[in-house]
Amino acid sequence: IFTDVDGDLVSVSTSKGSLTAANFVLIPTGLGAQLATMALESNSAFQGTDIEITVERAAGGNGQVNVGYIDATGIDLGHVHVEGDLAQIDAGDSITPQRGLLGLHAQSLGKLGLATQLPEGTLQSDIQGALKKLRIENDVTNAALFVTGDVRSIVIGGDLFGGSIRSGGQLGAIHISGDVTASDSSPAIISAAGTLAPANNGQALAIAGIHIGGSVRGAEILAGYDISALPVNPDVRIGKVRVRGDWIGSSMVTGADAGEDGLFGTADDSLIAESNSIVARIASILIRGVAAATDSEFDHYGIVGEQITSLTVNALKVPLKPGASDEPQPLPIDGADDFSVLEVFAR
Repeated sequence: IFTDVDGDLVSVSTSKGSLTAANFVLIPTGLGAQLATMALESNSAFQGTDIEITVERAAGGNGQVNVGYIDATGIDLGHVHVEGDLAQIDAGDSITPQRGLLGLHAQSLGKLGLATQLPEGTLQSDIQGALKKLRIENDVTNAALFVTGDVRSIVIGGDLFGGSIRSGGQLGAIHISGDVTASDSSPAIISAAGTLAPANNGQALAIAGIHIGGSVRGAEILAGYDISALPVNPDVRIGKVRVRGDWIGSSMVTGADAGEDGLFGTADDSLIAESNSIVARIASILIRGVAAATDSEFDHYGIVGEQITSLTVNALKVPLKPGASDEPQPLPIDGADDFSVLEVFAR
């Protein structure tokens, strides 16, 4: 228990293991402190533990704690709950790939940047194994979450701003209440590698579905890409995609990758690999606002897949040409001259 910078009383508890002063790095600031590091690295006593970091609000306090880093590298965790902002968390081991972190629930992720960490801190969280549930009440800001296994569900109550959520397995249902937007330093990325050599269409679903309550700007939604954003899996699918706002300067790709010129849907691109039964497909895309590129003549954006079942933009159902289509089809929408849809055919 300690008093934070604005006077709130912070409590840290675990369901397994005994915490001591050696598990914490507190940075004194003013009359209180901030939790720069909670260190549980490779400590088997905390294997599978739940972590609760809660706040008792005091006069003048904001009722939230700022946590720089939870270091549980090498051990699996249960549920982690932070009543405030979390900059970074590392957890999981390489021995139990189906475990890693049962759940992460925080008010925000990366909102305060590196200000709550020691000088060598980062905003990249690494989970070795799976993550059952991610719930962020407000924004994810310039924070990257890399998960080597599956992520069953993702709920973000605010914006995904310059952040990345990447899985080496499958992503379940994704619900983002606000915008998905690039920041000055990085695009916003949602990616999943999916299941390599899937046996059926269910296994081929890399991203189950995406619902975005705001607009999408400067974003990349990628299926078949590993956590390093390299294309590794041609036989993957994306479920239903729903965007309530606009789609500006963003790309969605399933089972394909950019060519030597860095553009999607051009003649030198690597296309979908041969498959007898599995096709890289986007189930449906509904964009309630407008779809457009940026003002730059050098940018190109698009939606790429072997099959795109349906695409509706601003109440207009876009005609698609299924089959062996190698050329990008510009959207018949004003302002979308540099935005195209490409259905590539396996060859």
